[in-house]
Amino acid sequence: MTAMLARAAGLKTESAPALPAFADSAQIPNWAKAPVAAAVEAGIVRGKTGNRFAPVEIAKRAEAVAAMMNLLQELEK
Repeated sequence: MTAMLARAAGLKTESAPALPAFADSAQIPNWAKAPVAAAVEAGIVRGKTGNRFAPVEIAKRAEAVAAMMNLLQELEK
């Protein structure tokens, strides 16, 4: 989901910052690390409590809506 949101926002993933040090960063697939880093940097996604990103969990409705609202705010910039 985060990779799709990063693409929808038009974020530059080639020059994305370093991936934040989430406790479960090792579970983020290599192909998704740059889009995740760019989306976190842009404020589209933030991660979960306990310094987790939870890349293998299914996003809850509220989490998906919050991410989409953050995407819309990013697109308005």
